[in-house]
Amino acid sequence: MKKTFGCRLALMLALSTATTVGLKLPVAVAAPAPNFAPKDSGFSVWLPGKPQVTPTKLPIKGGKPINVKMYSLSSGPVSYVVLPVDLPATLNSNGVSKYLVGAEKGFVRSTGVKITSSKNITLNGYKGREISGELGTNVMTARFFAGKRRAFQIIAGSPKYKTVAQSAQIAKVLGSFRLAP
Repeated sequence: MKKTFGCRLALMLALSTATTVGLKLPVAVAAPAPNFAPKDSGFSVWLPGKPQVTPTKLPIKGGKPINVKMYSLSSGPVSYVVLPVDLPATLNSNGVSKYLVGAEKGFVRSTGVKITSSKNITLNGYKGREISGELGTNVMTARFFAGKRRAFQIIAGSPKYKTVAQSAQIAKVLGSFRLAP
């Protein structure tokens, strides 16, 4: 079976513990209402199709791997991955910040992506990081969020040559991502 960029991206992301220079997202794209909200996942998002659910184990530095459900979807040349994680311990504010730095470093280490931009973000009271980068002929944007007991990753990846044509859809997906209070 031929592996697609989406499958490779999903597998790389499962091993990782967030301006979009690469994706050049349009500023004025209205995010649609979420159409996907798995029960007890803590998130909702608009996706251009039904994602595949893949149970996997996420390695945790200095601890036992934890079971997670990874949601992935390829829509044309664009691949999306959402990864909600129930953390093994409660994080305080300093712990959340350290987790986000670790998530970014783990993402870079596991994927080999070259970061082109990185910034702090927030969503529904969750601290977050957004990174954009390049991996060979592909570009991706990843957003990481962490709270006391939960963390979330949402990633969009696309071939560089297809990015402009797909940027409105990517902006809709990333902009529609919501976290339960």
